Amino acid sequence: NFDIQEAKKNKDEKKKTSEKMRQILMKSKAKGDKKTPASERFFLECMVIDDANPSCASVSSSLLFFPKTASFGRICLKLFSADRGENVQCLVKGNAPDNIYCYLSATMKLCDAESKGYIKQLGRIVVRKFQTKDSTSSALTVAIENALTG
Repeated sequence: NFDIQEAKKNKDEKKKTSEKMRQILMKSKAKGDKKTPASERFFLECMVIDDANPSCASVSSSLLFFPKTASFGRICLKLFSADRGENVQCLVKGNAPDNIYCYLSATMKLCDAESKGYIKQLGRIVVRKFQTKDSTSSALTVAIENALTG
């Protein structure tokens, strides 16, 4: 029985070490504005899905950092430039066991999302660009434009 407990303890220690190494590696490879002070950086793994044109949809992943005060609208626009008739949205995995992704407002800031428990440092977000059915400017596009001016 002692051997089983010892093995479990060693496994847990290795898992913690592995996670710490992943975080160090992520921080060293992340790209962003170098003018942002280290204490103000918020590190994210950004999964980028471009399905605005279904015939050539693409998925990629980037390690990035942003100022803690950056809004999700600014993050979306950093990763995509939305054309008229296209939407860009930011999603995070919810805390529910069903792993449903939740939409984040374009005006919400990283620091606010972290304080509310939606995301955490070195977490993952999904940024998706998609085509709308009509060519009018959607509420999300307007919200992103407002985030840029605000």
